[in-house]
Amino acid sequence: MDPENVVSVIVAGAEAASRSRITELIGNHPRVSVAASAATPGDAVDSARGRRDRPVIVLDLRGFEDPPAAARECAVSFPVVVIARSNDDPEIPSLLQAGAAACLVIDTITPQQVVEAVTKAAVGDSYLAPAIITRLFEEFRRSPKNISGPGGDLTEREREIMGLVSQGLRNRQIAAALFLSEKTVKNHINHIYRKLQVNDRSEAMERWGRGS
Repeated sequence: MDPENVVSVIVAGAEAASRSRITELIGNHPRVSVAASAATPGDAVDSARGRRDRPVIVLDLRGFEDPPAAARECAVSFPVVVIARSNDDPEIPSLLQAGAAACLVIDTITPQQVVEAVTKAAVGDSYLAPAIITRLFEEFRRSPKNISGPGGDLTEREREIMGLVSQGLRNRQIAAALFLSEKTVKNHINHIYRKLQVNDRSEAMERWGRGS
């Protein structure tokens, strides 16, 4: 494969055994190359800055006191794939809000998932492990169903999207989860704002949390 099409990866995590496992999962794949291993987010960022290309940081969050802060520290400068402790980890929405481009689950990750997440993150796309998508939809089903505003009731698709917005997903991540274009998601969200007569995401989330 052309070296220019190979994505460099910095594997980061507090546990050396976990870093080794992740490296072994993807180490022989032709689309990715593990460039370095780091024990802290700061070390991962320093390693990434020392390279000519723009690596993706794969960050195992176990062992870090504040996982969203760890993700944010890396995501400020580089694409980040985070590995959560479980698919029902309550911090997943915060990790996505912190800037993570992709999220996997440590107990169920496969080489294919890691490679797909890394290659998508490298070009600005998103990836969520299937178990996480299932969990977020379960949260959606427990969310208010009949929300409406002065501009009318939300459609089923709008409620579905608003449920994912309330979980902290950005437009790009919602698009990936629902197999829609980012433009389509943006249009739906604009319709939601008009119906609820709100101006931004935070107001819409507050209204969604209250229900109708």
